[in-house]
Amino acid sequence: MNAQTNQLILVNELFSRRYHIIVLLILVLVPVLIFVLAYLIILDTDGGLDVFRLFIKFLSSMSRDESGEIQWSLLGYFVLALCYVVYAELAWRFERLELSELGIRYHSPLPDFLKFARPDWMLKWHQIKTLYLDLPIANDNAKMTRLVLDTGIIRKKLLLNAWLDPFVVKKGESVKQDAFSLQSKQEKDVLTDSILLAFVNKYADKQSLPVQDKRDQSFSLENNPYSLITAIVFFLLVGYAVIDYAVIEAVYIDYSIFVLHGIAGGLLALCLFYLLMNKQVPVAESAFLGVLTGVAFACALYPGLLRINLVGAEDDVRIYRYQMTSERTFTPLDSAIPNVKMSRYHGYWSSFEVGSIHEFELTQGILGFWQLNLTPINHKVEKFYASH
Repeated sequence: MNAQTNQLILVNELFSRRYHIIVLLILVLVPVLIFVLAYLIILDTDGGLDVFRLFIKFLSSMSRDESGEIQWSLLGYFVLALCYVVYAELAWRFERLELSELGIRYHSPLPDFLKFARPDWMLKWHQIKTLYLDLPIANDNAKMTRLVLDTGIIRKKLLLNAWLDPFVVKKGESVKQDAFSLQSKQEKDVLTDSILLAFVNKYADKQSLPVQDKRDQSFSLENNPYSLITAIVFFLLVGYAVIDYAVIEAVYIDYSIFVLHGIAGGLLALCLFYLLMNKQVPVAESAFLGVLTGVAFACALYPGLLRINLVGAEDDVRIYRYQMTSERTFTPLDSAIPNVKMSRYHGYWSSFEVGSIHEFELTQGILGFWQLNLTPINHKVEKFYASH
């Protein structure tokens, strides 16, 4: 702090380089786990965990993916990861919170042409109508305490545990190690250690604007009709997805439709988040309910779209002849229909040689995509395992 100008400049410790390393590890581990789960559980249910074999299969899938969906998905993931790394570095270098006797000014780390996404802002002390502490997550972890500055029109939230004076906190003694700790930080430590809160208290007192503590206000889902309805919808979607997935005897031929499931679930999650926020549901609960319901909706679309696609097309089920071209991969003798990739019954299909001819029942329903009827295949598989 500059004693002559009573000015304090704080840095956001959440974007320290130690934090970068941890996030980078997560960004690397997440796609690896997805890769293993996808190819072990979905595409090779009867096989063992052979990482090298899974990796070779993954590369082979990429080479056969003429649409480029896998390549574009990977490229998009790494572009997003790179964007985060760049933003984190910019934040560590340029993001600042400037406090003075006039007010609080936030300096965005983004370049000028991107500041529309995270603009600079300034609030003078006389503009602020209410100051209070808030704990957005319903637990006793005081390190998530936020200082809320409300002008009546504009509301800004600052995480007390994140903003530190780089000239006061010695290296190795900062609270950045707490960012990923599961242990709750004591309330007295957060309030005592926060140089941000101390500075704000000093000038808020001059304006007769005490900092109120609203962290004890708990929130119950059942007390808000919108959050209650969302929770009920979530359980209904989960119940339907689980039951109908176990009952339905049809599968998709083109896995790219799963992208539609994900987009629909993401849009629903986003809409619910903003809806619940506008209906006085706290941010954390709104995000939690929105994401869970969005995921449940995406899962429910798996059997749901299969059912809808078959409406009015029950009599359009036709038998097509296919030739096995590789392990559980079949090419139609009629090139006008799509290939079939069987993701289940590894033991059954391994009993056939490449080049063998098989018949599949396919339907192109009202939604335009092809689906495979599993009923005759299930009968054959039951007979196969009964005889073996």
